[in-house]
Amino acid sequence: MLRRIDARFLLPHPVRRAAVLQGADEWGPELERAGIAVDSGGDLDLAVAPAERAAEALALRPRAIVLEGPRARVSATDFEAHRYLPLPSLAEPIVFVPLGGGPARYAVKQWAFADRRWKRVRNRALGEVAARGLLPPMRPKVLVAAPRGLPFVVRAGLEHGLPENVRPLLLAGQGDDYSRAAFLLFEPRGREPSWALKFARLPVRLGSFERERIGLELVREAGGVVAERAPRWLASFEAEGLQCTLETAARGKPLLALLRSSPSVPQRLQAIGRVCAWLIEAALSTRAGPGALEEERRRLTDDVLPYWAVDRRLAEELPEVPAVLVHSDLGSWNVVSAGNDFTVLDWEDAIRHGLPLWDLLYFLADATAHLDGGGAAPEAQAEHFERLFLGRAQSSDLLFRWVRAYVDALGLPPEAVGPLATLCWLQGGVAGEQRAEEARDPGAGRYAAFALMRGRAERWLRVPGLGATWDAWR
Repeated sequence: MLRRIDARFLLPHPVRRAAVLQGADEWGPELERAGIAVDSGGDLDLAVAPAERAAEALALRPRAIVLEGPRARVSATDFEAHRYLPLPSLAEPIVFVPLGGGPARYAVKQWAFADRRWKRVRNRALGEVAARGLLPPMRPKVLVAAPRGLPFVVRAGLEHGLPENVRPLLLAGQGDDYSRAAFLLFEPRGREPSWALKFARLPVRLGSFERERIGLELVREAGGVVAERAPRWLASFEAEGLQCTLETAARGKPLLALLRSSPSVPQRLQAIGRVCAWLIEAALSTRAGPGALEEERRRLTDDVLPYWAVDRRLAEELPEVPAVLVHSDLGSWNVVSAGNDFTVLDWEDAIRHGLPLWDLLYFLADATAHLDGGGAAPEAQAEHFERLFLGRAQSSDLLFRWVRAYVDALGLPPEAVGPLATLCWLQGGVAGEQRAEEARDPGAGRYAAFALMRGRAERWLRVPGLGATWDAWR
């Protein structure tokens, strides 16, 4: 998923030609998939090597070097070396923690999982040690040696109001190849980030960047309880052919990390409940008459139902329900939690006049899988999804209580719930194909996230007790 090679974005220049030395072989296929020439001749933008082959990497005379390993060192007068701790692992990083300063302390606090008391104690110590620029000698590190300067993506943001002494923290892309990575950007003495700079990892034109701007504009227009839970869009621009967007930063721990690591069940339930209660408030504050759903019904009838060979009457004869603002991708990965507060990220798929219940069902299907320990594999999550909606999972009662609360608050006809849920899962199930079409990559639908959503849709149509007549929630 290109996460390991996202370390290339820590460089002050883009990488178009790279050498990969033996021992760092995982980089080669991913660099090639990113359109980067991999060889050892010509002018090299980067050489990648295990720590013990640093001298060989230097001998290639590249513009920059990335070394991996616990004892990574490089001595070259024309390079400035920076060390990073990849969390949770070198092979599948979520964040590259820069050793030294406040961003290191913040990153360890938010992204180091701790489901036991001793782990929380360990992480506090690790955060303080990392903030001082140190790590235990056997802990794997990434060393980046390059000419002095900000990462080239961050440097492009200086023209849009970022200070020159901003401190960056790199978050790797977490979905398919076309998911965005981001820099959280700190004021010189800031303990928390002030800005989030999202950027494409491949030089492919994606509509998600413009849709993000439009989605955050919808949020701003909605105001009130919706706007207070979202970032503010600041600017859009390009950095060496990569699309970028600058927003205000969300501060806190990803809800996904909290659900996977917090030992406190009440804490996890409260975090989930706050989001569910907000979804009801947001629906009430943005609702419009059923007539506003005409365009959405037409889209579902023309673009989604034919894919599944489902009768168009499912959308055409849906009982009258209000239109509401829909986020459309409200998984726990898109919620940042900070005590009793939280922020919802990534509004590029927002629909101003969408169908009610969608966000609640989508959110709880994901959040309860982590709450119940359903496993990360798509098949395990699909099995949990089936049990959850049939009333056989640990969190089924939680789901059903919130569905009833939502239905009561908006006055939805009970007979509309099954069709609404069916349309939700069928829409999610075509996401991979839609992403492939946008990216012009016929293989984009193979990624695990799309397999998960497609599996949910297939089960929803196939399993007795689910489908348009679903009523277990009553």
